[in-house]
Amino acid sequence: MIWYLDHSAIAVETNNHLLLFDLFGKTLQPPKGMGLAQGFVNPDELLDKDVVIFVSHEHPDHFDPAIFSLRDRLKRVRFVLPEEFDEIYQGDLFAAPNQTYRLPDMTVTTFESTDIGLAYLVEVDDKRIYHARDLNWWHWEGEEEEFNLDQAKRYQQQMQLLADALDGNHLDLACIPVDPRLHSDCLRGLLAFDSRVFAKNILPIHFWGDFFGDADAARPPFTRAVFPHPNGGASGEGLRQLVKSMADIISAFPYSACNHNPKEKGGVEKMELDKQT
Repeated sequence: MIWYLDHSAIAVETNNHLLLFDLFGKTLQPPKGMGLAQGFVNPDELLDKDVVIFVSHEHPDHFDPAIFSLRDRLKRVRFVLPEEFDEIYQGDLFAAPNQTYRLPDMTVTTFESTDIGLAYLVEVDDKRIYHARDLNWWHWEGEEEEFNLDQAKRYQQQMQLLADALDGNHLDLACIPVDPRLHSDCLRGLLAFDSRVFAKNILPIHFWGDFFGDADAARPPFTRAVFPHPNGGASGEGLRQLVKSMADIISAFPYSACNHNPKEKGGVEKMELDKQT
């Protein structure tokens, strides 16, 4: 089962594990009686689970120190953290980029983000799950050409490393950034990923908001935000249908978000999502 929680925060339940990725903010503040089905991590719901929490980097839209309170609430919980956290937080694995860690019950392979931090490939219970976090083709309109060319090169290098790590095997789930702030360039990363890797299902992430509009609405496991990819791989009708579906959601998605300003790093302003064609 897969639950999209918010932004890049997701939960994936396999036969023997519950994997939680990039929890932050409201996802860790469940109202009474609410849990994964409503987009919240409620410890009372997870008491019998073998929980593994993955953190990619320190940005507040991907990490909240409140996750460590779960250590006192859950019977079995482990934390996979980036190596720069090792002098600050208590973790079970501190991961460096472009490494493979073979644990007794799972294998974790990391990739270097084109922003900061890590992306993770998790092989567990006969499933392969890739969560990109901020590993994306960040092509910003108005940015210097040198920056955008470097993004293209670094992203495609990491996608080749992902393909090499899979060694011809498919992914059961890929969580790929499709950030609407990139406007017409928001699908570059998805298309480059798809040209090298076959994923049975693709979940777009990094949406700066909620796919579902109503924060109290129940999210069925394996929601409409997860796209079965009938053909996968490079091109084909399956990919065209996937991109069309993504474009339809992006164009219809009403929200405000932080706008990237290439001339003023860290500058933000509210924006309305432009229509995509």
